Amino acid sequence: MTNDSPQSLINQLDALLDDERRALLEGNLEAIATLLDRKETLIDALNAQEPGAKTDLESLQGKVNRN
Repeated sequence: MTNDSPQSLINQLDALLDDERRALLEGNLEAIATLLDRKETLIDALNAQEPGAKTDLESLQGKVNRN
């Protein structure tokens, strides 16, 4: 995952947040636990990016708050 561009990481996190939402609505705790590990990995990868290379994360803020 370290070779992914910041935008690719954001796209992956965006899709994961949609999956997380579905799991939350279904009460699928097992899926939520699995998604949490992936989410942490993606966030760590985004945090490892150069500050100038990070793209705008505001588009994900609404989904994070919603979930």
